[in-house]
Order: sequence, then structure tokens, then C-alpha cells
Amino acid sequence: LKIRDDKCTFASSEIIFLDHKITKERYEPSPTNVEVILNYPTPA
Repeated sequence: LKIRDDKCTFASSEIIFLDHKITKERYEPSPTNVEVILNYPTPA
């Protein structure tokens, strides 16, 4: 088993995991996914 340091995150205040932003205080959808939904055109 090998650990690649370029793929690891240590002592970070927030991470993106499976398109969700995870912090110590909260768990929320990725900001890029939220932006896509907010900019989606309104159906006619």
C-alpha cells in the first residue's frame, strides 16, 4: 500500500469530497454544483 502525498490532504479546514464541501461546522453541496442549478434557465 502506497500513499501519494499529491493526492492527500492533511490539516485542512475544508475539503471537497464526492462533490460536497465538508468543513468542521457544516456539510454542503459543492459551490460549482449550486451555481449550475442557480443559472439553469427557467422553463417556459
